[in-house]
Amino acid sequence: MRNIELSTGGFYHIYNRGVDKRLIFNDQDDFLMFYRYLYLFSDYNYKNRFGRPMMNEIELAGAEQLSMLRKPLIKILSFNLVGNHFHLFAEQLIDDGISIFLHKIKKTYSNKFNKKHSRVGGLFESVFKAKLIDNESHLMHIPRYIHLNSLDLEMPEWRHGKIKDWDKALRILNSDPWSSHRVYMGEKQLLPIVDEEFARTSFIGTEDYVNYLKEWATSDDGMLEERDYWNTELEI
Repeated sequence: MRNIELSTGGFYHIYNRGVDKRLIFNDQDDFLMFYRYLYLFSDYNYKNRFGRPMMNEIELAGAEQLSMLRKPLIKILSFNLVGNHFHLFAEQLIDDGISIFLHKIKKTYSNKFNKKHSRVGGLFESVFKAKLIDNESHLMHIPRYIHLNSLDLEMPEWRHGKIKDWDKALRILNSDPWSSHRVYMGEKQLLPIVDEEFARTSFIGTEDYVNYLKEWATSDDGMLEERDYWNTELEI
């Protein structure tokens, strides 16, 4: 059982990891499959149509043209797919929207993943986690926390503000195709998954956004309360 009620109009940090902390993305095709599902299954009107891949391709190819026919369950403001887990920052747009979305994407992805990799059993921990973003401080920090997770494998010291080579860190962030970081950098999306207006209006420009990331990753002074919250309360 989840210990919070997910309210329509509420903003949430949603995250889930593989069972026993196992990888849920084994290769680039896995990342791409989940990425596509972020688009397809965020639509209340979308039906999986017996999993026929051709229909998926048609709907994906016509994403922009079909956007007016969509009834979004959630509005995704940022995301990151990272090895054994994923992060989403989203607003729930209709009642039970987040739960419906997560049920569809986890069920379909798990079935496809298991078939592809010749495995059986659950892929994800049974219940996804959700934290209500209900104050300005947390709202200010959540996109960079999500995006900076891309550094965990090579530069985990970002969590404590101890990155010394920021240029290297930024190269890692810029090269990650499975994060909304590049949308915040002004790049075009493969699919219209992230709300670009939020990304565009949250910062004066890309320099402002990059400085916002750098502040957290390279400065071990200040923000101690925020660091404790994001690094321990949400540790997965």
